[in-house]
Amino acid sequence: MSSDAVEALLTGFEAATPGTPARAVAARAARLGFDVVPPNGKAKYLRLVRGGAGHDVVLYLDGAKLSSNGTAVRQQAMQVPGADVRARDVHFRFDTAFPTEVLDAFVVIADGGRAPLPVPAAPVVPSWPRHVAPSATPASSAEPRRPRRMKTALLAAVAAIAVLLGIGVAAGGDPEVAPTASTAPTSAAAPTTDVELEAAAADEAAALAETDEGTAATRDPGTGLLSDADAASVVAAAGPTTALAALAALPVQGRAPKTGYERDLFGAGWVDTDRNGCDTRNDVLARDLTGEAFKAGTRDCVVLSGTLAEPYAGVTLTFQRGQGTSELVQIDHVVSLSNSWQTGAQGWDDTRRTQFANDPLNLLAVDGRLNQQKGDGDTATWLPPNRSYRCDYVARQVAVKVSYGLWTTQAEHNAMATVLSSCPDQLLPDGVVAVLPAPVATAAPGTPAPTAAPPDDDGSRRPGPGPGARSGPGHHRAPGPGPGPHPGPCPCSGAGSGGCLLRELRRGPRGGRGPGVPR
Repeated sequence: MSSDAVEALLTGFEAATPGTPARAVAARAARLGFDVVPPNGKAKYLRLVRGGAGHDVVLYLDGAKLSSNGTAVRQQAMQVPGADVRARDVHFRFDTAFPTEVLDAFVVIADGGRAPLPVPAAPVVPSWPRHVAPSATPASSAEPRRPRRMKTALLAAVAAIAVLLGIGVAAGGDPEVAPTASTAPTSAAAPTTDVELEAAAADEAAALAETDEGTAATRDPGTGLLSDADAASVVAAAGPTTALAALAALPVQGRAPKTGYERDLFGAGWVDTDRNGCDTRNDVLARDLTGEAFKAGTRDCVVLSGTLAEPYAGVTLTFQRGQGTSELVQIDHVVSLSNSWQTGAQGWDDTRRTQFANDPLNLLAVDGRLNQQKGDGDTATWLPPNRSYRCDYVARQVAVKVSYGLWTTQAEHNAMATVLSSCPDQLLPDGVVAVLPAPVATAAPGTPAPTAAPPDDDGSRRPGPGPGARSGPGHHRAPGPGPGPHPGPCPCSGAGSGGCLLRELRRGPRGGRGPGVPR
C-alpha cells in the first residue's frame, strides 16, 4: 500500500473523481488482509488480492467502484448488497453499494464461504448519492468496532427468539434506553406484540449503530486547506459575531490519546436529560422530522414515522420505526464523542459527559449510512457530501466546541477556517455567542505602560470596568429569552478553556429548533 505506483493511482483517482472513497477503501482492504497491487502497464485500477480456499479472490478498485470478474465467485458476488451485474463482471459502485460491506463479503468468499450471502430486507441507502455532487474531501474509512456489531447481532437474535416464544423484552418505554431510577421514560409503553418486539430490537440496533464511532482515516495532505498563517489571517479579519471569528475562542493543540475511551463513559445510551419523559433519540426525531406520527399511549414520545429533510446528503428520507428501517435514520453527534474525549472531555465528570452526549446542540437526525461513514471524523477528515450544508455543519461544530471548552487540532482549525471563509457571514447556531480573546494593543512609542489597580486589604485586585473585568474566561449570555433549562455548565473555568459562551437554547416543549437545523 506504500508503493509509489499505488500512491500515484490513488492520487489520480482523487483528482479525476473528487470525493472518491478509494483511498479509504484501499486502506481498509489492506487491514482485512488484501494485497493492494498496482497494475502492469497503463491500466487505471488497483487490484485487491486475497488468498482464498484453493484460489485467489480479486477485486478491482478505481475512483468510482469496486468490481469482480472472477467466474469462480460470480454467483456469490451477484448476491452482495448493491451488486450491479454486467455481462462479464459485477460492479459495486460507490453511489449504490457500501464498500465496507463489499469487502467484508469478499473476505467471507475468500475464506471458503459458499452459502448465499444475505440480502438486506431494506434497500441499500447510498453512502454517496448519485444525484449529489461528490464531496471535495476523501471519505472517512470509519470501521465499526466488532464488539458493537456483535452486540447488535446478539440483541437482534434475542429479540427474534422472544418473538418465537411470545415473551416480552425487558425494556421500559422506548427500548433504546434501559430504564433506571433517574432516566427511565415515564410515558412509553412496553412492547406487547410480535411487531412491537421486532421494532424494539430495531430501535436497539439503531441506537447502537448511531453511537458506534469508528476511527476516521487521516485526510490526505494536498487538499487545498488554508495554511496555518492564512487560517489565522482570515479568522483575525472576520466579523466579531461570526462563526469564523469564533474560531479564535478555540485553543489549538495536539490531540490527546484515545486511551480509555468507551461510549458508556458518556452515559448508557440515550438519556432523558431534560426530564420530559422522552429519551433523547425520540426528542431529536420529533424535532427534525415533519409529519411525524407517534406511538399511542406514549404521550407523543415514541416516533413511529415521519419525513426527514436530510442535511448531509441534501435528500428527503422517510423514517419508519421497525426492523430493517429504524437504522436508516440515525442521530449523529456533530462533534463525535471520541473526538471530544481527545480534545478535553477526558477531564470531565460523568454528569457533564452525559449532558454533552445528549445536548440537542450537538445532535442531528441524518442518513444512517453517512453517519457510519463519518465515524469519529472531525472537519479535517470528513465533511457532508452536500456542499450547501457545510457552512451550517462546521458552524455547529464550532458552537459545540466553544460551548464545552474543547480544543481543536491545527489541521481541524485550518479545515474549519477553510470552510467558513467561503461563508464569512455565517453565525453560530442556537443563539451561541463566543467570547473572543481581547486584541493585543500595540503601544505607541513613548506611551507609559499601564499600571495595575492597587490591591485591596485582602491582597486581591479590584477589577476595572467593562468586559475586561473578568479574570480568565467568563460567561457571555446572548440576548433574548431562554425558556428551556440550560443544557449544562458552561466550561469556562480552568486554564486552556479559550473563549467561552453561554447560550440560550431556543427550545420548545420537545427541544425546539435552532437556526441552521433543517425542518
